[in-house]
Amino acid sequence: MGQEQPSPFGEKQTDADCSTLIPGQPGGEALAEIWSEGILIKPRNGTTVFLRFTEMEKAESANYGIHLVTPSGVIFLSALGAKYAPFYQRLTDAWGDALARALLMSEGRVVYETRATYINIRPDGSQGFGPCRARIQPTGLVILPAESLPVRIQFPRVVSSKAENFRVTVETFDCGVFELLRMGTAYQYFADKLIGARRDFESESFQTLLGISPGIGFDRLEELGKLMAEGRAVSRAEVVKRAFDFWITLERLVKESPLAVSYARLKSLAEEDLTSIGFKKTLQGDYLWFMMVIAGSVERGGNSVVLEVTSETGHATYLFRILERGKFRSSTPEQLRVAALETLKAINEAMITTGFRREPIYLDEGKLNTEAYSKYLYAAKHLPELQLLRDRFYARIIHSTPESWAADLTEALTFNVQNSDDSARWDKSSTDAE
Repeated sequence: MGQEQPSPFGEKQTDADCSTLIPGQPGGEALAEIWSEGILIKPRNGTTVFLRFTEMEKAESANYGIHLVTPSGVIFLSALGAKYAPFYQRLTDAWGDALARALLMSEGRVVYETRATYINIRPDGSQGFGPCRARIQPTGLVILPAESLPVRIQFPRVVSSKAENFRVTVETFDCGVFELLRMGTAYQYFADKLIGARRDFESESFQTLLGISPGIGFDRLEELGKLMAEGRAVSRAEVVKRAFDFWITLERLVKESPLAVSYARLKSLAEEDLTSIGFKKTLQGDYLWFMMVIAGSVERGGNSVVLEVTSETGHATYLFRILERGKFRSSTPEQLRVAALETLKAINEAMITTGFRREPIYLDEGKLNTEAYSKYLYAAKHLPELQLLRDRFYARIIHSTPESWAADLTEALTFNVQNSDDSARWDKSSTDAE
């Protein structure tokens, strides 16, 4: 017998008998099933409805009933009886987990998770508040509110964290301050696990650097560890002022990779001090990747950031525009350089946020709407970092032969500076997943 195919609903979590009111249908008795990808409602007298969690805007609890807010109206569930509280909790848990996956926040391992109440004092002075789950992952903290979108706080974005008076306070560079309280007996264990995860994260960064350059000194190890955390690519200018020999080591690793020839070609076109290299250890293998800025005249094709990942199967070159194409021709060298620095930083952070996934960057809308790649559809519409990558991306070139790759590179760079439409992609781009 053939292997059973996984359900598009995911895995079933629980169910409950209830009364329901669905827009456009008569109210009445129904069976509501929670699956990992959505909620399936089977009315006794009516049409079955499957609401994906990525389409649900909010789940609200009121008067022992549940309101499922959708773009086309509100679905009401009531008369759940004794199952009301556990059903609602399982529903919000499944919704939060689905959104975290859809926003590419999930990692292969969870260090610890507990229920809590969160308070978020944002940089603009506004606040968020409510019940949540606080999930510690190897590279950061994820807050999963019961009634709003999840938030991921990467450890390099944490300024400080402390535990006192039965609350854990996490101050960040860009998301304000998060306070986690009402954790009950889990408070101290959570606080200890958070401290341990941050220490392990820093230790892993140091191990990576020592693996690259065993002779690196303590002071440089600490500085570079912060710069290259989570696989961030660090520029030649940043490294050389700290440790010139470390940059030589990074370049040697690239030159020993299958992309040595393309690196040499790109280096002849690029702004040398802005060339950036990153290295990340994962359970699947090591990522060695680099970015280069090609800036300058129209003839040079100079409005691009070029990205390569040396460790992927089916090596490809990814090209992103720096300035809007309409602004490029009138820009000064200084304006282009400033924009290039901003683009490098934005792409760097976006690659980390999206977990170095390349498919959701280059796949067109048609492919994203297929079953195989629909897992990226929500992030493409709602994750700003992925939206930036997709907006700036304009070409993907597969490495076949050095000669054809070089010719395609020249053609793509020229296309970018001669075309005035920012949404246009080079029509010879390879947009089929390898």
